[in-house]
Amino acid sequence: MFKLAVIGTNWISQQFVEAAIQTKQFCLKAVYSRDIEKARLFGTPY
Repeated sequence: MFKLAVIGTNWISQQFVEAAIQTKQFCLKAVYSRDIEKARLFGTPY
């Protein structure tokens, strides 16, 4: 399984992460955002 990190919490990042996780080959390990709360909220479902 590959570890995935994303920069940004916009809609395209969300679609990218959802598609990657559906392959069952990736897991989200890190989210970078200028706003720590946005990063936490983005990563919570994964």
